[in-house]
Amino acid sequence: MPPGGERRLTIAFLVDERDLPHHRPGEVMLASISTQDERDTILCRLTRDAPTEDHHVVSRLIVLARDDQPGTYELVFKLAHFVGDGASGMNLARTFLDVLSLPPLSFLPPLEERLTMALPWEALNPTLKMSVPRQRWRRAIGKVIFLNMRRRLS
Repeated sequence: MPPGGERRLTIAFLVDERDLPHHRPGEVMLASISTQDERDTILCRLTRDAPTEDHHVVSRLIVLARDDQPGTYELVFKLAHFVGDGASGMNLARTFLDVLSLPPLSFLPPLEERLTMALPWEALNPTLKMSVPRQRWRRAIGKVIFLNMRRRLS
């Protein structure tokens, strides 16, 4: 054991490229609905009545075909341990639909190379490169701007 008597766990995130072209049972659900009430019933069951019944699935795509509006589909993304807002949800949906509507790729780089192209979240936050006093200054200015805008809107 390391000093202090604490054991450290190493968690590895493994991705097998052979699994990527296929979905596993429970990851895609297709259903037909004829009213918005039916959709709301499905969403309530997934989020409130039985939120952990699919705990073995990291993500699930639910495609709801509207019987009352032929050619119209509603997409529901259910993600484990995902906290997001409207902007991140729209970004997820836009990216998903963009990829879905692309023609098949003739060449796909190896998975390891594709994963190295992804930036870590720290690289997306410009504040982390600033000194602590500058970070405080930026937060203070942001709060003043936010409060002024909120005051104008009320």
